[in-house]
Order: sequence, then structure tokens, then C-alpha cells
Amino acid sequence: RGVIEAIVERLGALRGAHPFVLYSVVVWASVLLSGFIDNVPYVTAMLPVVIRFATEAGLPVELFAFGLLIGACLGGNITPIGASANVVAVGLLHRGGILYHSADS
Repeated sequence: RGVIEAIVERLGALRGAHPFVLYSVVVWASVLLSGFIDNVPYVTAMLPVVIRFATEAGLPVELFAFGLLIGACLGGNITPIGASANVVAVGLLHRGGILYHSADS
């Protein structure tokens, strides 16, 4: 059994819930996970999960794909490691003397 099937099976417990609740779960899970996982690989890995889940639940795939994208974009801005651009920006701030680490003091 693959990872996608395992995740979809876990989400299956929510299948009878209102579509807004399911959408909210997708968005907020994406926000939290994408804060610590780079958002591009996260979306790449989770898109098949969302497509399969929405298809099996008989719900619009576009809605849940959009929720995945919105959550990943928001989550990428939570932490300095959530997106590649954040890592570069923190490096530039540190090099410019604007951002200091406690170990540098």
C-alpha cells in the first residue's frame, strides 16, 4: 500500500463532513505543514492526495486543489524555512548585519 492511499484512507473518516469543513482541514493542514516543509515539494506531493480524496468524495477537485495551494502559500510565510525565498532573504539580512543570531553576540 502506498503513501497516497494511506493518507486518503485517513482522510476518509472526514468524508461525510460538510465540504466547508473538509476544505478548512485541507487549508489549515497545508498552512501548518508548509510552514516547515518547502511549499513546492509539499504541493507536488499532496496534489495527488487531494485529487484522489475529492474524486472519491464526489466533491469538486478544483476547490480542494485551490485550498491546498492557498494553505501552502500561507504556510510558506510562517517560518524562515517555509519557502526558498525566505531562506535567501534571511541569509541576506544576516549578511547585511540586520538579523543577528544569539550565538553571534
